[in-house]
Amino acid sequence: MIEQGTVIHTNGKWATVEFERRAACDGCRACGCRADGKTAARLRNTVGAEVGDIVEARMPEKSPAAAAMILYGIPLLLLLAGVLTGMAFLDDKWAIVTGIACMVVSFGVIALIDRLFRRNEKHTAAIVRILGQMTE
Repeated sequence: MIEQGTVIHTNGKWATVEFERRAACDGCRACGCRADGKTAARLRNTVGAEVGDIVEARMPEKSPAAAAMILYGIPLLLLLAGVLTGMAFLDDKWAIVTGIACMVVSFGVIALIDRLFRRNEKHTAAIVRILGQMTE
């Protein structure tokens, strides 16, 4: 999705861009919405935009089904794997412990997956073009 916004802060390779809230924003929640109906997002500053620049930004298309599978599916699968492993080799009390331990490990796995996605440019929002300067 391509959006237009105004740069309100820069920090090295990153810029905070303010956007007008649109109907497409309702289900996303990636940016957060302020009381004035505007949203702000931290984007990769690939074009050297400065504060006050009006920019065009590429927002990654999100897959809610894939995100739900990662956030809920991995912990559930590792919980079940831990419980079944514990039941096969230990008694029931230890099956619960191994299940919970495996579920805790799953949160580390999710954190690693998140880092991999953030490194991939197609999954990171970025400024792609400077359209002009904001006039007062």
